Amino acid sequence: MSLYDDGFAVSRGTVLVASGSDLFMDIVRDMVADCGLAVVFPLTSEPAWLSVMRTQPSLVICDWDAQATNLAGVIGEAAARHVPLLMAWSRDRHEHYAPGLALPERVAWLTFPVGRDEFRSTIDALLAPDIDSVHHASFAVAGVGVGVGVRMRTLSLLA
Repeated sequence: MSLYDDGFAVSRGTVLVASGSDLFMDIVRDMVADCGLAVVFPLTSEPAWLSVMRTQPSLVICDWDAQATNLAGVIGEAAARHVPLLMAWSRDRHEHYAPGLALPERVAWLTFPVGRDEFRSTIDALLAPDIDSVHHASFAVAGVGVGVGVRMRTLSLLA
């Protein structure tokens, strides 16, 4: 987490990481933390919809090579909730990963191993805000300062 010049906190959100590999989860946890995001993992006993509902992620990262028990469900829930998805892959080709599986509108593929800079830029692109403007104001009354921040964005109508 970082701060604006006027002291307002910037929260980048939470990332849900779905994988059946402990090594992958450890590596991605460190890389995601370097991007200023909190990392959470689905519980093994909970259904995909509950994992996504419980964690309210800003981004979902799935390890396609070490498939978790309900990876397709997590991807489907991310798509249904319009949560960006990062698919991790250790091969060069991902065209035939899962025929018929719906993906979110914002999806990116990374072939591992990947450098921290490429990982960070991919995360930043997926989390690019839909914000048109940010307005900050501050005032003081009787010696007490109050800061206010308002983010405005244009809502798109679904067809």
